[in-house]
Amino acid sequence: MAEFLDPAYIRQHLSFWLLEQMGAKAPFFYPVRAQLNGQFYGLVFHNDVIDEEQVARMGYDPAGALYKAVGNALPSESSTGVFQKKSPPPLTDHADYQVLVRAINETNFPPGQPTNLAQRRAAAYDMLDIPQVINHLAGAMVR
Repeated sequence: MAEFLDPAYIRQHLSFWLLEQMGAKAPFFYPVRAQLNGQFYGLVFHNDVIDEEQVARMGYDPAGALYKAVGNALPSESSTGVFQKKSPPPLTDHADYQVLVRAINETNFPPGQPTNLAQRRAAAYDMLDIPQVINHLAGAMVR
């Protein structure tokens, strides 16, 4: 990864360091001197590949579903928003994602009916690592 937009070459590195200090999981990210034809080319960074090895290093089950996510959880049956499934195969089966979204998204209840907060709360506690989510969200606000 190149940090051409950050002339200090430290923003991303400090962001991941801060997340680790706060107790949130973060990928490896460290500087590397890049050479091209025996000449200094630039300072770049090496980081984890988003895969089962990274998931295992972070203490999660590597056989579980892994999504690369940016965006909002969408309740549509045919949509995963901008969430890209990385593992396990088949990569086109997003049923696990849809189970989570339907369980916690208040818009999945029929219009005019109150949402069942207790059900949504129980689903969130069952399907998410709530302390990790809170740590990550707090870290994301700081960085």
